[in-house]
Amino acid sequence: MSIHLSEVIAAVINLVIFYFFMKKFFFKKLEAVITERNNMIRKSLDQAEADKLEAAKTFEIAKIEAEKAKETGKGIIKDFKTKAETLYDEIVDEARQEGKLIVKRAEMDADRELENARKEMREEVVGLATILSKKVLGEEITEEVHERLVDEVIQKVGV
Repeated sequence: MSIHLSEVIAAVINLVIFYFFMKKFFFKKLEAVITERNNMIRKSLDQAEADKLEAAKTFEIAKIEAEKAKETGKGIIKDFKTKAETLYDEIVDEARQEGKLIVKRAEMDADRELENARKEMREEVVGLATILSKKVLGEEITEEVHERLVDEVIQKVGV
């Protein structure tokens, strides 16, 4: 195996021709495709970065809105709790007043019944005193004597 100088020169010349031919027809197009592909990748990366920033902003806004909603909810719950406590207090006060009114009416009814019982007892005592005095004295008594006897009997009985 021998290497001939003419073959080496021919191979080098062919290689140079092939290089210039490739440079003339393919390298510019290949470079344009590679540049276009690099630009497209760069745009995609820039868009992804912009989307990432937008998503982060949206997340922060949503987080703030959720916090506001939580605070608003707490405020609403606090308001309803306050209203419920106020309503409870009003109902309890009204029930107390109604209870006091019922007790007062019952006391008034009891006092009235007691007074009626006293009147009936007094009338009965007066009647008994009159009958007793007629039997003891055996005669009719005057109005003045009758009143005095009734007062004495009432004081003794304690009515």
